[in-house]
Formats: sequence, C-alpha cells, structure tokens
Amino acid sequence: MSDASSAEAPAQDFAATERRQFRRLATILVVLGIAGTALELPLAVILRGHTARHLIDQTSVVLVVSLTLAVLAPTALRISSRIGFPGAPWTASVLGALGPRPAFLDLVRSAAFYALATPLIAAVMLVSLTLPGIAIARANHVPIPPMPEIDASARATALIALPVSVAAGISEEIEFRLTLFAILAGVFGGLLGRRDDGRPSRSAVLSAALVQSYVFGLMHLLPRAGALYDRPGILLLSGLVMPQMWEGLIFSHLYYFKGLEASILAHAMMDFGLFVIVTLTLLAQL
Repeated sequence: MSDASSAEAPAQDFAATERRQFRRLATILVVLGIAGTALELPLAVILRGHTARHLIDQTSVVLVVSLTLAVLAPTALRISSRIGFPGAPWTASVLGALGPRPAFLDLVRSAAFYALATPLIAAVMLVSLTLPGIAIARANHVPIPPMPEIDASARATALIALPVSVAAGISEEIEFRLTLFAILAGVFGGLLGRRDDGRPSRSAVLSAALVQSYVFGLMHLLPRAGALYDRPGILLLSGLVMPQMWEGLIFSHLYYFKGLEASILAHAMMDFGLFVIVTLTLLAQL
C-alpha cells in the first residue's frame, strides 16, 4: 500500500504543477487581453480627436466582443491542447511547461516576414476587392463608411505609435487568433470531421480561419459603419471586403504554425510600420 502511494505521489505532484502553470498562463493572457483592449480606447481618442463618450458609443459592440473573447482565453487554451493548436508555446515554456522552448529569434524572423508581407497582400485585396466594392456601392447609392482618419499632430502620432501597436497586437491576437480561432476550430471539427489523431480536418481549420478572420474584419468596420446599420445585409457583406479580414487570415496562418507570440510580434510590427508611414506623411505636410 505504501509502495502504491509513493508511486502515485509524483504523478499527483506533476498534475498539480501542470494545473498551476495553466492557471498562471491563462491569467496572464486574460489580463493582457483586457489591458490591451482598455489601452486602445484612450489612445484612439487622442488619435482621432473624438471625445471618450463618442468613441465608446461607436465601439460598444466591439468592446463587448473583445472583452468576452479575452475572458474566454482559458477555455481556448483547453480546446487548443485537445485539437493540437499551438496556444502560447514560448510563454508556456517560460512558465515551466514541458517541451522545447521555441527559439525567440526564429519567432522574430517569422514575425518580421509576415509583418512585411501582410500589408502588401492586404493592399492587393484592397485594390481587387474593396475599391471595386466601394464603386459598386456608390453606383447603387449605398452609404459608404468614412475612411479612418488620424486627427493628431505628427509628434502625438509618433509618441502613441508604439504603445497602440503593442496594445492592438497583444489584445487582438489573444482575442481572435488564440480564442476565437480555437473555439471555431473545435466547432467545425465536429461538423466537418477530424483526423485520426483527433485534430480538426484541414477543411475544418480553414473554415475556422476564414470565419474568425471575417469577424476580425467586421469588428474593424462596425465603429464607422454609420448608416449601414440600417442595412444589415450589406453591412455583413461589407465585412468580406475589409482589408483586415485578409490580414487576420494571414496572421492565422502564422499563429497556426508558430504560435501566439509570433502573431503578436507580426501584428505589432505591421501596425508600428504603418504608424511610421503616417507620421512621415504628416511631417511632409508641415
């Protein structure tokens, strides 16, 4: 009896350690997701010259969706472990998880490549889908949402660029790539089938990536949808031509093969690069 008890003790200790590591990782991701979303709001107020109340009125739906997805990160981690999604492998290894730690420089290299490629691909989709869609909408007298504008000085934009890029990269990747992607992959795995090892089939993963990316694009449209709220069919269809949908799809590919840290880095790098371009444009207009 004592031999059995002594054999069970290490296994119990190991299970308890895994549970503690999971709770720590889940807590970190939830806090980062909520903090990133909360930080974006005041920075957007400064950049766009809106009052806080006006911006909250515009983004209430987006805030509810974003915060809900952030809180669901622990659920997504459990689903990810069952379906073979990477989760946050580098952070997990830092916290003591078993397995090799991904090389951070490899994550940075992959992120840098995707950060450069993503806006180029999004620009192609903008020219081939978004602009023709806008032309068709105007021809049929459909209201067009205004383009996002920055109503701030070059100095303010430069100072805000890094924190808003990091906040958006962290919060949006946790909420959409980690959480929503995993939940949808679990759902589509049940609908479209699984592989022999229990992972979702390729069609299930692709379907989850497309739907998650569509929601990501739609969330970027809703704050400035305006009159499109009166035409919900067109509003929902417009999400398909948002450049952010295709950005989300590319980040999903990076997340699937490299994990959350790589997609966060790529997202933040891309946003920061775009802010640098905006800042230089504002300086050139002085």
